[in-house]
Order: sequence, then C-alpha cells, then structure tokens
Amino acid sequence: MASWSEEERGPRRSAEVDLLGVFAVLWALAAIWHLLGATTSSPAWAQALLTAGVAAVLLRPGAVAPLALLAVGGLVTMWEEAPVLGNHWLLAGCVNLVILMAVLVAAARRRFGDRVDLANRILPAARLCLLGFYAFAAFSKLNSAFFDRTVSCAVYYFRESTDSLGLSALRLGDAAWLEQAVIVAVVAIELAVPLLLVFRRTRGAGVMVALVFHAVLALD
Repeated sequence: MASWSEEERGPRRSAEVDLLGVFAVLWALAAIWHLLGATTSSPAWAQALLTAGVAAVLLRPGAVAPLALLAVGGLVTMWEEAPVLGNHWLLAGCVNLVILMAVLVAAARRRFGDRVDLANRILPAARLCLLGFYAFAAFSKLNSAFFDRTVSCAVYYFRESTDSLGLSALRLGDAAWLEQAVIVAVVAIELAVPLLLVFRRTRGAGVMVALVFHAVLALD
C-alpha cells in the first residue's frame, strides 16, 4: 500500500473533508427535492424532522451530527411513506442507513468528529448503492413488455410528459417508429450510465448523462 508523508497527508485529508461537505450539501438538496415532490406522502412531523436535518446540514456542511440527523429524517420519512414508496427514496434510504452505521461505528471507536474517517466509510458504500440500484433498474428494462410500445412505461411517460408540457405535436401522431425509438433510447441511456460511472475517465460524462436524462423525466 502507498504511504503518505506528513506533508502529503494534510492536503489529502483536507480534500476528503471537502468531499464529505460537498456530499452532505448535495444530499440535503436531494431531500429538499423529495419534500417538494412528496408533500403529502408522509406525516407533517416526519417531514419537519427531515427539514430540520436539511437546515442543519446547510448551516454546517460536512459536520457529523447534522448529517446524522438528516439521515434519520430520511429513514423516518421512508418508513412513513412505505409501502407506496418511490424507488429514488428507497435508494436514499439505503444510503441513509449507510450514513447512520458509519456514524455509529465512528462513535464506538471514539472517532465521532473525524470527518475523513466518516467519508472513507460512507462514500464507497454510497457509490456501490447507486451503481447497484441503477444497474438493476437498467437490467429490468430488458424484457419483451418494455419493448412493446402498447404497454411500455417509456411510451406512457413520453406521452404524459409531452401532454403536460403542451408539446404533444412532438409525438407526430403517436408514430410507431418514434415511440420505438424512445424505448430504445431509454434502454441505451440507462444501460450506459452505470457503465460510464464505473470508470474514472468516463465518470463525469456518466454524471452529466444521468442528470440530463432525469431532468427531462422530471419536467412532467
């Protein structure tokens, strides 16, 4: 294993601390978007708990206690929303469980305030959760029903989105070739994203493809 001198270790630890802070802020923003899109799916007290976690993280990005509070709020709202639960919040629940387990391990080892140690425990597991969920979601599209435009959810959401945005003319009268192209495009994108994320050189492209793809889906 590579060893680090004292001079190298300082900047490396700072970079890892900053990475945890960035993750915490993005995780709080993800919770905000969930709250905005699921205003009645969990009790007000559970949403208030999640909101308190968001506020604490944004006030102290990267601090351990606020991130733990946010994770607790996420798990509570997930429990309250079940069994009618969005797959994105199930994924978030798995990552929140990782966060809490990492915090508990750190507390047991008396390293509660060590943000670098926490980042080393949380971020690799969070990446695996994302890759596992996304790969499974992509693989689940590889069935005959999804490629049948009369029942495919890709076509359903395409029609729903274009109608809600007043762009139904883009469907060209529900042309069969266009709807089939939408199905193939969705499968290609969802299969490509986990592959792009696995490799460091293509990871940035994978993030951008996923962001654009899901932003388009969220326009409805």
